[in-house]
Amino acid sequence: MKNGKKEGEDSRFICFDHIRFWVGNAKQAAHWYRINFGFKTFAYRGLETGNVAFEVDNLDWIIEQAKINGGKIVEDVTEDTDENGSVRVYGDTIHTLIDRSKYRGVFLPGFKPANEETENEFNFPEPELNFIDHCVGNQPDLTMESVAQWYERVLVFHRFWSVDDSVIHTEYSALRSIVMANKEETIKMPINEPAKSRKAVSQIQEFVDYYGGAGVQHIALNTSNIIKAIESLKFRGLQFLSIPDSYYLNLRERLDAAKMKIEEDINILQVCKF
Repeated sequence: MKNGKKEGEDSRFICFDHIRFWVGNAKQAAHWYRINFGFKTFAYRGLETGNVAFEVDNLDWIIEQAKINGGKIVEDVTEDTDENGSVRVYGDTIHTLIDRSKYRGVFLPGFKPANEETENEFNFPEPELNFIDHCVGNQPDLTMESVAQWYERVLVFHRFWSVDDSVIHTEYSALRSIVMANKEETIKMPINEPAKSRKAVSQIQEFVDYYGGAGVQHIALNTSNIIKAIESLKFRGLQFLSIPDSYYLNLRERLDAAKMKIEEDINILQVCKF
């Protein structure tokens, strides 16, 4: 023990490390993200698999605690210049834990620096997307609580925020949500489940039915200037949902009722349909 703490108790989940996609054509998918989101290609290896990876600083201890608390280890800790181990979570989603403290490569072993000659070749404006803010995991009805407990028990996350369908609902959709976060709150994983709405099936249930079970519904990106970011993304050709004027009228009424002010000009948001 050191300073009254057991060895490993100071181990941290640092941030989202990366998200790996399963696609039919990796180069084509990468090109789409470069053009539409302004992402940079910095490493390349070839065919990949998919998961949501967290960066940690004491992998062995965290994996051991996951095992003790019922986590199912898909692949034990391995070492190939860096270290990684995978933990199975909801549905087909996998979390990989990565310790980069002794690795100085571009990304992971086997990856090489990408050719950057074609980066921003069209001189598009930068959208200034900073980092992954959160990943939403949609669950079948009445399973949200057990998944939240899994994050508490296995990964030692805590409940950052929760809300039920009395707050998040429309005539056509409703949901319940628990947001799980690491100690530093640099990783947030909202866990959603459907709730009954008056006129239609919840969007959460639609996702579960279409996907065939639980899975990551969306990945949210942080930006310091949302107006500039969306203007840049639209300029690059990214398509957004068309927002009706009634939304902004309702937003003004809700902000007035809550006596809240936001930094952005709602008139600009409405004109630009943000």
